Amino acid sequence: INSVSQNDKRAIITPSEPSYNCTQERVYTALLSTRIHRLSGVNPVVGVFDSRDGGETWSHSAWPQGRHFSIVTEPGTCGVVRYVAAGNGLFRTTDDGRTWRITTDWQQTEIQEATVNTMNPSIILSATPYGIFRSTNRGDTWSEASEGLSQRFTSSIRFDRTNLLVALAGTESGVYISEDGGISWKPTNLDKPIRSVRQSPDNPGIWVAGLQHNGAAVSNDFGRTWQLSPGLDGKTIYQIEFGVNEEELWAGGWEVGVWYSPDLGKTWEHRSEGITYPYIHGIAVSRKMPGSLWAGSMGGGLFRSDDHGKTWRASNPDLFDAGQIWDIFIDTEQ
Repeated sequence: INSVSQNDKRAIITPSEPSYNCTQERVYTALLSTRIHRLSGVNPVVGVFDSRDGGETWSHSAWPQGRHFSIVTEPGTCGVVRYVAAGNGLFRTTDDGRTWRITTDWQQTEIQEATVNTMNPSIILSATPYGIFRSTNRGDTWSEASEGLSQRFTSSIRFDRTNLLVALAGTESGVYISEDGGISWKPTNLDKPIRSVRQSPDNPGIWVAGLQHNGAAVSNDFGRTWQLSPGLDGKTIYQIEFGVNEEELWAGGWEVGVWYSPDLGKTWEHRSEGITYPYIHGIAVSRKMPGSLWAGSMGGGLFRSDDHGKTWRASNPDLFDAGQIWDIFIDTEQ
């Protein structure tokens, strides 16, 4: 499943044996699909790719025919064990992406995101259009865990990295919180459709959310109450991430490019120079290389900035040209 046609290798290299150095930064992209379609010849390879050299070369490391939505690295494994949320289920690898197996059955499809409990990695939650599902054995078996949700469509889900029992879910009816390890859920005061939820890597009490129609929101009390962020009103924000400094935020969305906030969403600056396709679905911030960021578009490929988002350039257009980059993940994020 990692083989690639000789006519389409381009910047792809073959995955090597697991020898990952924890001090090294590794970037993953989930290429959902591509707008390029050839009636004859070889079409571009899709799936999950990873790079260990800053994007110079990429390895294809997940099912090439799958619709891959998001990438999850199990905490504490330096990227060796990870999951991929995909259209036909949750994939798991135990050998650094050389082989994969689907852990879910027909009840779980179009999985938008998954999260691994940082204190007990046997526990996984998955976010789907049909509700939330939970596993206590690394995906070997699953049970539905949607109790308390008023509507089931869930776009984003995250365990609190400091509390075994707390998780947050972004749904079509708002942000919900679980205080029993993801078994049941209760609503917060944020009742608008959500696309992403993220916890600060520096201050665990701070969470942010990207909203379908209302920009962004911030919580300062571990996700229990929320305030809308001014400056992005009316914008669709697909992805929101924390920057290197504690109060930095980066956001991307539909027809808005990339936005930057230096003060936890109190003010925002548009930073999209060089982004030629401003429909951004994935953002990742390097914590080892200050000023380095990645942005994935919904049909224009992958973009990179090395000057804190002031300017951007297309990254590996021969590989990702016209691609839908649904997620970008840097393994130092967890």
